[in-house]
Amino acid sequence: MVPASTPSNSPCVGGEQTLSNSPCVGGELNFGKMGRKWMSADPLEYGLLKANAKSNRKNMTEAENAFWSLAKGGTMGEKCLRQHIIGDYIVDFLFRRSKVVVEIDGGYHQTQEQQELDDMRTEWLESKGYKVIRFTNEQVLFDTEDMINQLKLKIEKSSLNREDLGGSSDLGGSSDLGGSGLSL
Repeated sequence: MVPASTPSNSPCVGGEQTLSNSPCVGGELNFGKMGRKWMSADPLEYGLLKANAKSNRKNMTEAENAFWSLAKGGTMGEKCLRQHIIGDYIVDFLFRRSKVVVEIDGGYHQTQEQQELDDMRTEWLESKGYKVIRFTNEQVLFDTEDMINQLKLKIEKSSLNREDLGGSSDLGGSSDLGGSGLSL
């Protein structure tokens, strides 16, 4: 759960860049000839985010490892990605089809400052159509059955809502991400 920067630090937020080859138009990323609709991060920061995500995958916490062992291979009903880049953030886990983001929060998330940062991050993700669900390390490690039930319900509801709205299910971190969500 490591942001390389906050969206307010992104050169794409708040308007166009002055460079003629900028991927930003009106504050939104537009990759045009760059292709890769799944690349939603600022291209200037993507390399750093990718390196951080790779490092995070190699150095997961005990709770993240436990969650990954439960979620990998589609055991929650759909494919799960770990340490996935969305915008200028790296989310712990993403169920791409339903657009459910799972964050596993350790003790430092209890500080007021971190809670405010988490709230900003959740608000931004939800504004892009993701549904964010948070679990503490303790929930993952010691209340596993309840955590799995909550997650499966969230995925099911999100998938049904996307089908009702006619939403496509092939999204991940695309540059066209509108919507709302719920955070626990």
